[in-house]
Order: sequence, then C-alpha cells, then structure tokens
Amino acid sequence: MGSGSPIDKLVESGTVRLLDWNDSMTDIQLGMRFVDKVQAVSAVRKYSISVGHEYRVLKIANDLEIPVSNIIQEVQVLFQTSCTYKRAWYAQKFAIERVFGSWDTTFSILPKYLQAV
Repeated sequence: MGSGSPIDKLVESGTVRLLDWNDSMTDIQLGMRFVDKVQAVSAVRKYSISVGHEYRVLKIANDLEIPVSNIIQEVQVLFQTSCTYKRAWYAQKFAIERVFGSWDTTFSILPKYLQAV
C-alpha cells in the first residue's frame, strides 16, 4: 500500500490519530499511548478525579497484536460501517508493517548486519 492508502488518508484527515500521553492532559482517548504501566495508571487516576468516577487499570496488554475481530468492532463503532474479516486482516498487517517493517525488508538487511558484525 502506498501513501495514498485509505489508512494514510484517515490519519492525514485527522479521523484516526495516535496521541502520546503527557501530564498536562486530563482526558483519556482511544488510541492513546503510554510509556509504561505507571504512566497509564497515573492517567487513569487523573481522569477518574476529573470526571468524579472511579476507574481502575485491570490489565496492561504487552501483546501488540490486536485480534481481527476487535478491529472489525472498532470500525463499526468509529465509522458506523461494516468491514470484512479479510479487509481488517490486511489493515492489521499493514499497520504492523508500518511500525516494524516488512519481513522482506528486515530479511534483506540481515546480510549487511552479519557482515558488519
């Protein structure tokens, strides 16, 4: 997928964005990233105080892979439209490759790395 992909267009239009938490924030939004569990718990505590309701951090996911079924549900909630399993799977694959690079790219770098070592 190139720079004109649907995901790139959503990010550019501001429909989808990832925010890094900082201490000046009082609101928690879908897609926020935290440095560690301590920061996540602090953010939830701060948000709980601001809205006057108690929330707790029950689990911090260490696994970066989100189930495809969750992606389908998020598309339905955020965009009020359905999404096929295949399309959600490709979107997940694309997002992982954007963050970590593709297997082909990583494997092609390996001989240069071994030679340098």
